[in-house]
Amino acid sequence: MRWGTPRPRWIVSGLVLVVALTAVPVVAKAAHGGGPVWLVPVVTATAGVVLGVWKPPLTARSDALAARTRARAEQEALAAAALQTLPTRKGKVPRVEEVTSRAVLHIHEAIPLPAGTVAGLSADLPEYVPRDIDAALRAYVTQQSARGGFALLVGPAAAGKTRTAHEAVRQVLPRWRMLMPATGAELNTLVAGGSDLAHTVIWLNETQNFLTGSDPLTAVTVRRLLADEARPAMLVGTIWPDRYDQLRTPPPPPPPSCRLRRRR
Repeated sequence: MRWGTPRPRWIVSGLVLVVALTAVPVVAKAAHGGGPVWLVPVVTATAGVVLGVWKPPLTARSDALAARTRARAEQEALAAAALQTLPTRKGKVPRVEEVTSRAVLHIHEAIPLPAGTVAGLSADLPEYVPRDIDAALRAYVTQQSARGGFALLVGPAAAGKTRTAHEAVRQVLPRWRMLMPATGAELNTLVAGGSDLAHTVIWLNETQNFLTGSDPLTAVTVRRLLADEARPAMLVGTIWPDRYDQLRTPPPPPPPSCRLRRRR
């Protein structure tokens, strides 16, 4: 049974109980004032029966609501603690446009150019070279920004996946927050705790690291994020082709169990 909005039968039953208990002293007073002698014990017994019947479910309901409140508070505390471990700026999750460090984004270092080749070229994050998938990727991010989505770039190492993904969200969603969890467990905790991740880019670079290990990112977490269209979030990840194929390959079925057959 789910405790939530009170159902009509609970409301009616509660009102009957309150009326019955309220009527006891009134009837008793009337009985002492000259009413029937049998009225007091009958009413008292009736009220006792009603109270005995309805007290357990009402107590159970109260205990269940209290347990839900405690569980919710514990989840929120865990979510707040997990959020404190993430990279922040002045205690707040930074915006996409504020995250420009190659090291923070885990972008591979560019091939060094001869000194003085291009004046003003950043050695940390040089000018972006457009890729063939830029238009399609940015169109997808734009389309999904209204309800949330998951963009996963598959390609070999040092192919430019991370930089391509960052340029896409920087161009399309510069004012969104940039959440960079270190593990899948951190994101699980944030989502389970009900953290508001609306208009947040969730950076899952090297996605295979979030999907493996003793406490990986769960399908339940991803589904909850994608299902909450009122608070759209964009998951963005990168992965190597071999790891992608490996994770998509279902495990082999277990061997058939050996059964002993009786001879007739």
